[in-house]
Amino acid sequence: MPWRKIRSRKSVQKFCEIAVIWSGVKIFASSAEGLKPTYRGTKDSKVGPVFGTALTRVEQGKQPAAEAWTQALKEATDAAK
Repeated sequence: MPWRKIRSRKSVQKFCEIAVIWSGVKIFASSAEGLKPTYRGTKDSKVGPVFGTALTRVEQGKQPAAEAWTQALKEATDAAK
């Protein structure tokens, strides 16, 4: 058993760090099993930033959300052509 080899405080600490990391990996792996792929269109690299810019304008208070959304839709449609 690995805990029988632990003799110093430092080795106990290292063992605990490894145990926490390993349990985190197991949790991540089990949650990742339920993930489904997302599919992006061929114009995603042109359209995505348009919406990011619109969100930024809203967050900074430069434009109301409804106006930013309308503008983003127009810009995205133009970018996708």
